Amino acid sequence: MRARARIAAVIGVGVGATFLLAACGGSDDPAALAMTITDDGCGTPTLAAPEAGLVTFAVASTATTRGEFEIVSAAPSIIFEGFWTPGQSKEVQVQLRAGSYELVCGNPNTPKRGRLTVGAGPTDVAAATGPDRAALDELAAEYTKVVRGEATKLSQGTRQFTAAVRAGDTVQAKALYAKVREPWERIEPVAEAFPDADAAIDSRADDHPRAEADPGFKGFHAIEYGLWAQGTKGARVDLPRLATTLDTDVASLVRELRALKVTPEAMTNGAAALIEEAAQTKVTGEEERYSRTDLVTLAANLDGARTVFNLIEDRLGAADPGLRDDTIRAIRRVREVLGRYEVDGGFASYARVTREDRNLLKTTMAELSELFARVPGSLGLELAG
Repeated sequence: MRARARIAAVIGVGVGATFLLAACGGSDDPAALAMTITDDGCGTPTLAAPEAGLVTFAVASTATTRGEFEIVSAAPSIIFEGFWTPGQSKEVQVQLRAGSYELVCGNPNTPKRGRLTVGAGPTDVAAATGPDRAALDELAAEYTKVVRGEATKLSQGTRQFTAAVRAGDTVQAKALYAKVREPWERIEPVAEAFPDADAAIDSRADDHPRAEADPGFKGFHAIEYGLWAQGTKGARVDLPRLATTLDTDVASLVRELRALKVTPEAMTNGAAALIEEAAQTKVTGEEERYSRTDLVTLAANLDGARTVFNLIEDRLGAADPGLRDDTIRAIRRVREVLGRYEVDGGFASYARVTREDRNLLKTTMAELSELFARVPGSLGLELAG
């Protein structure tokens, strides 16, 4: 969860944006909007930019732990997400349309959020147009069907999983855990467009002040902890209660996903975000830290991004055949490493992955992330900055 420091997710008909990271340090722009990340959330309750276009934020962290700064549209869609270490200050520039936004600071569970209002102006970003737009919209409509299908699988699988948890059938619950998460991991950037749902369903212990002992720690990873590591971190979780809460949170998210219309921008930028997050955090083994089912997660991330790639492959080949071919080869290299650990229709524990192969996964995933990040621009789907 939560590692999209370069990708703007643009969902449905909501406002959209792209962004650039400026150099670290103090603000050189007197018009920059100042925001402080604190342990309680956003240090400034409201911000206002007089007109749409490229907006500069001077963001500083006084928090005691690593925190993030998010800009969320009314769609909702996560327009920007970046991370700050304690004491760090840096500027970000975000291309924003006129409208209202929510600001999330620290982590999604901190109570104090901010509001941003962006006025209308001549630099507002228009949607991509041109002869290819209709064809790209058709591809996005196909992908929307994929998202809705994965949402149905997530709903069905969650109910089976939580039933086993409530019944105290630990063996069955463990067997279902990785499988039920696959639909989520295949469409994670789209699901994460709803930040409250993302925090409820997929937050990790280090997203919470008291880690595993925090009462706000819930969702898949809290149940994962209870199944594999109950009590080992000085905390115990109520598995039946967590299962029932997860049912409610997933059902709410699935209703939102079934109503979504995914745009071409969301589809391509989302695939890039999916691989970027996998390259930054999934290959380290921190996502599935109790169950060690990280290879299942990585494979689902790769499958989700490859679904998008398959849809746009012909158009990418016409626009940039070299990028298409390089991406195909990079996907194949990642699959080759994963294939070494396939067992009985699934994957071995991440603990069995050799150091050499972990390093190779990091290298190949980083390469694939760079390639996917170039795809939206090659198709004219990066909004102008």
